[in-house]
Amino acid sequence: MLKKKINILYIFLISILLLIVGVFSYQKICYFNVVVVGSSMSGTLEEGYIGAIRKKQFISKYNRGDIIVFSRSEEPSTDVIKRVIGVPGDT
Repeated sequence: MLKKKINILYIFLISILLLIVGVFSYQKICYFNVVVVGSSMSGTLEEGYIGAIRKKQFISKYNRGDIIVFSRSEEPSTDVIKRVIGVPGDT
């Protein structure tokens, strides 16, 4: 009886551990964290906002109002967060 309870507890703990590892792995693969510095995104994202942004690579079409994160060529270690205000075909 005691051995059965220990096995159930062991399986439960292993399941919880695998769930935690899975969630953190998914977050690291699909999302990255950002901190907004400055007021250029005021109204949407306030200065000091900390959030997780979904990674989307190789998008060929952006829509007006989309929020994008990119690295500057002159400062590749710094990410910049901006809102798309114009798309091809706008007049």
